[in-house]
Amino acid sequence: MHLWRTFTAFAVFLVSLCATAEAGQVSWMNPAGGNWSTAGNWSTGIAPAPSDSVLINLDGTYTVTLDASPAISGLFLGAGTGTQTLSATTRTLGLSGPSTIGPNGVMILTSSTLSGAGVIDNQGMVIARGATSISQALTTMSGSVLRVEGASGVGTGTLTVAASFTNNGTVELTSSGGASGATLNVTAG
Repeated sequence: MHLWRTFTAFAVFLVSLCATAEAGQVSWMNPAGGNWSTAGNWSTGIAPAPSDSVLINLDGTYTVTLDASPAISGLFLGAGTGTQTLSATTRTLGLSGPSTIGPNGVMILTSSTLSGAGVIDNQGMVIARGATSISQALTTMSGSVLRVEGASGVGTGTLTVAASFTNNGTVELTSSGGASGATLNVTAG
């Protein structure tokens, strides 16, 4: 009987250990950049799961390409040195918790969507091209940039912020093509 209780307690411990390992922080590990969905680019050896907080804070200059439409619990983008870029084209990134784009972080959204209940704190740079939307509360901090770009090949840049928007940084509406304008729509907040 004692052996059975010991075995049961050990089994419960292993199950709880596995559950703890599944949910947590997942860090980007590839200093050359690469695709989000490549398992070897992450500290856990698998792409982040919905319960994971993602850290793209490895020093250096590189681009992480969002080649999937994942949901995660939060994102921290930016390291102490270099420029860390997260680039998405026609993707949706679900953020259920708070997220930060640090001073060295750059998020490029081309015809993409940030969705979920989490709030976004921009201390770095967010670039929106094409028809892009952010459905969360967005705060830009002093020194940060929110740029909406119209560009040849992408067309008019339109960013729609559908929750509260607090601006303490710089908002730029730019165009690199004659017929490509830039528009910022704030529908709430």
